[in-house]
Amino acid sequence: MFRPAKIYHSTIVLREDKVSGLIDNLYELGVCELKETDVDLESKYSYEYAKNIDEMHIRLKYLIDSLKEYKEIPQPENLVKALFKPKPPLKHKVTVVSNDELIEEVGFHLDLIEPKILEKLDKLKVLKEEIQKHEFTISNLSLMPEIETRLFQSSEHIKVFLGIISASSFPKIKEKLEKDFLFAVNKIKKNKSLLIAVFVPTEKGSYIDRFLHETGFETISIDYENKNPFNITLGLKKKIDKLKSEVRKMDKELEKIQGVYQDKLDILDEELTISKDRIDALKLFKTTKAFSVVEAWIPAKSLDRFNEVMKQTKDYYLEVEERDDAPTIFSNSKIVRPFEMITELYSAPKYKGFDPTPLVAISFPLFFGFMLTDAAYGILLLILALGMYYGAGKYNEKMKKFGSIFIIFSISTIIMGMIFGSYFGNFFQELGFKVPMLIDSMKQVMLALSIALGLGMLHLMVGLIAGFYDNIHNKNPKQALAKQGVWIVFIIGILLILFGLSTYGLVAIGLAVFMQLFFSFLEGGVVTSLLSIFGFSGFVGDLFSYARLMALGIGTSGISLAVNFMTFLAASMIPVIGIPVAIVVFIIGHSFNMAMNGLGAFIHSTRLHFLEFFTKFYDGGGRVYKPFMALRKNTYIDIKD
Repeated sequence: MFRPAKIYHSTIVLREDKVSGLIDNLYELGVCELKETDVDLESKYSYEYAKNIDEMHIRLKYLIDSLKEYKEIPQPENLVKALFKPKPPLKHKVTVVSNDELIEEVGFHLDLIEPKILEKLDKLKVLKEEIQKHEFTISNLSLMPEIETRLFQSSEHIKVFLGIISASSFPKIKEKLEKDFLFAVNKIKKNKSLLIAVFVPTEKGSYIDRFLHETGFETISIDYENKNPFNITLGLKKKIDKLKSEVRKMDKELEKIQGVYQDKLDILDEELTISKDRIDALKLFKTTKAFSVVEAWIPAKSLDRFNEVMKQTKDYYLEVEERDDAPTIFSNSKIVRPFEMITELYSAPKYKGFDPTPLVAISFPLFFGFMLTDAAYGILLLILALGMYYGAGKYNEKMKKFGSIFIIFSISTIIMGMIFGSYFGNFFQELGFKVPMLIDSMKQVMLALSIALGLGMLHLMVGLIAGFYDNIHNKNPKQALAKQGVWIVFIIGILLILFGLSTYGLVAIGLAVFMQLFFSFLEGGVVTSLLSIFGFSGFVGDLFSYARLMALGIGTSGISLAVNFMTFLAASMIPVIGIPVAIVVFIIGHSFNMAMNGLGAFIHSTRLHFLEFFTKFYDGGGRVYKPFMALRKNTYIDIKD
């Protein structure tokens, strides 16, 4: 706790023909992170081999994506059941095979499945294009007058232009054409456009075509028959119905294919992805004709298993050491571990650096509860969190982490809600019940503000002490005094004044000012020293930033009061349906309040930690350890095999 876990750096030299087997074993166990060596040798990676895998994967992904829309949509589970008792994911057992064997297997299945699917997809595409073409023609026919459409067909001597023009452009066309050519006009009711048909001698066709298009003329196409548009449309609709029937038949065939092959395609997709990762790992190996070299980061807890894998490889040389540039593996208790996500949002600690996650695990829930501050909301959040942790989290590690975080958030919210006497705001008080309450935040605003600022001062002091200790631990006492010592003395001075010891307090503040001037002078000279005085106003600003704890807490209570007022108003003022309306207002209002202020509590808690807290002592700058490991969602292997 407070320090990342120990991790070792290793250099591995092994026979060139043992590399693939080592990669397969390490990838399934996930006991190390591979690292490219600095040795000046050629890479073992084969771009041509990777290209073959990529091409096959693209073909496979195309089939999977094409069949997605034909996947049977399962009946939606009850939300409560899905949260508290989800179905376990279906996984298929597979065995680890060589890349060549996998390529052969994927190729066999593609040759079997691909022609069936592509043939039907191509036919389906033609059918849909034909339907679209007929629907477009029907749309054009709807603009036509009810006369035989063959009258608008061009002949050997007459060229006919049929299309749409805006009403504003029509006068220009009329002026140009009415003396020498015949044209017909039909007004389109839907917009301010006109349908026109221009009849010109064939030899004048090119000239008129250029002129019409210069005016914005848009040609339309129709079927030319000895029928009026209405009868042609009836015929086209029958064709469309027949085509849609064929489309439905094709869809059912594709749904059947999807049901038969989807699981196998997903398995092959995952296996190809894993195979590609194993091939990419070869980039990290430098090789000669006889041997290959690679480096790895090995967590101390995985060192024994790593050595077992190496012993199976045989004929190798292994050098292990501890280095300061190692990646970070958090080392926290089970209850603290979920809050590592919050630390990572800012920056992971450096290897051997200070890990603030245990502090975050205390202060973050406290601030969240202070700002949401409603016991009833906390109980609802706890129910949701328990569902996430014990239900959906059973098969989803991320959901489990979020569930554990929200369990702690909800407990904090319940406790703070009981302190401030908020249970759906003042709902139960309005009904005449007495509820536990230590502080009324709506009436004792200054007390709530004092508590918020007190928590802020304590929070900053804890961070400063942690930073001071870390600098002393790293044998950097000057940094400890300059970066944290100044502000620790300053806070002590403020506390002494608040407790009535003004003289001692002023002395402490004066000492803090002197320390700030002195260390700033050593760092940057006179100008830097004088400008550093403004740091005190910034520090006080950071302290008062914690007033947001009180502000959001009162905001939650205020909105709850408004919702309750509207609830009771609806119940008393609206006849007959007043109670149902009041229930709807209550549920929607408090759901909105809980969601929005819960989000606000998380965002502002994050801000207080990232901008006010971490900046006093924590730099981060580390890189999280990423094990070389197969991520299997659809498959699993038996390690014993």
